[in-house]
Parts: sequence; C-alpha cells; structure tokens
Amino acid sequence: MNAAQKADSFETVSKIAAVVNLFRSQFPNALADLNPWIEEAGAAQYTAPNSLDLSFHVPRHSWMCQCRSILMEIQLEHDAVRNGASLNVQLSGHDCTGQQWYFSTEGNREFTGMIPPVPEAQDRLRFIGLQVLKLFPYSKTKQDIRRDCP
Repeated sequence: MNAAQKADSFETVSKIAAVVNLFRSQFPNALADLNPWIEEAGAAQYTAPNSLDLSFHVPRHSWMCQCRSILMEIQLEHDAVRNGASLNVQLSGHDCTGQQWYFSTEGNREFTGMIPPVPEAQDRLRFIGLQVLKLFPYSKTKQDIRRDCP
C-alpha cells in the first residue's frame, strides 16, 4: 500500500521520513515518491495491505543502479505500521523497458535480474534494506519459530 496512505500517525510519518532520509544519504539525487501505485482497480491487485510501498527516482538513468526508479516494499506483520514490525524489505530497479533487478532481505540477500546494479550500489542498497529492518524491528514469536522449523 502506498506509504502516503499509511501515514496516519506521528510514529509512522517519522519512520517513513527516516526511510527517505536513509535512502537519500546513499543516493542524494533520488526523489522520493510516497504514492508509487496509481489509484485504480487494476493496480489494487499488486498492492499488499500489510506493506509500506515507496519509490525513488533519479533524474536520468543511474549507471550505478542500472535503472531509473527503485520500488521499495517494506512487508509488515499484520497492522505492524503502528507496532513497527518489519518482516522483509524488497527493492526492485525499473526503467522504461521494465524491471531490471530484484533484491530481498530474506534468503541469500543477492541481487537477481537482467541487469543488476554495480557492486558498490549493491552494497549501498543492501545496507539500506538492512537499516530499514532495524527501523521496523521484528521479534519472532514461538509460533513463527515453529513455522520456520522443518
């Protein structure tokens, strides 16, 4: 869901601002968009109600990131915007031809896709994802631990 729609409390607005500042500390040219999803029925199928979605755009194609826009989806525990529990951060790079790469803080934390960012940008983006997880800390419950065990 668009970050702007979730900005309904001081805590949430503060966390969204911290995410934007964190991203801009690594990529100063980036412009934040708190409404990456258009408001129409067709777009609703792509948005998760328990996520905080925002995007960042660079004025020209970024050779470092190999894209022009980066979509960030912070996947949250049920109604965790207020509780502050992040489960995963996903980043994907896009340009006029479509998605170029994908990164998730879950799993092996590697970049996949046709044209991944250069290694320095990968390190910066990985850092951003891990710092966002710290902004929305998640502690596993006994039920989560049982679910993760084979």
